[in-house]
Amino acid sequence: MKGIILSGMPAVGKTTAAFSLCKEFNLDYYSGGDLLKELAKKKGYEISGSDWWDDKHGMDFISNRMNDYSFDKYVDKKLLELLNQGDVVITSYTLPWLTKQGISVWLEASIENRAKRLCVRDNIGIDKAKNIVKKRDLKNQELYHKLYNINLGQDLSVFDLIINTNDININEVSKILIKSINESI
Repeated sequence: MKGIILSGMPAVGKTTAAFSLCKEFNLDYYSGGDLLKELAKKKGYEISGSDWWDDKHGMDFISNRMNDYSFDKYVDKKLLELLNQGDVVITSYTLPWLTKQGISVWLEASIENRAKRLCVRDNIGIDKAKNIVKKRDLKNQELYHKLYNINLGQDLSVFDLIINTNDININEVSKILIKSINESI
């Protein structure tokens, strides 16, 4: 199998879905966010926990990336190389727009549902979670529009599969993904 690319806005469940696919199809997992965190750490940023992107350090790094695209270009090049090797699941905001290889999946969910997921994941209140989701959405949309002219979350024409996760849990999302991928290979 060439590879599966999962994309979607922050806190939509990409990582959780990716782990299900890796287990089902015996694939390796790579995350664009994790690769960016490694670069941030090398640049002296303090990295802590799964909520790092939501704190001051993570937001500062996103702002820094808007002035220096080398971080994102390096990560995207690395992810493309991994995809070309095959047998991978990759979570990435940008990869579906940069390649036609693999199966690309968009996971869709409202700001409210993503905020609820963030509340559970990071043990924070709903108002704070909504503010974080909105801020990350805007920053990511701005960054990727400037870098690649991508309309993140709006132009879904590049995806092979779009799953609205608003009214289903992650187990149901995984079942839909597995069934769809089995049908396409």
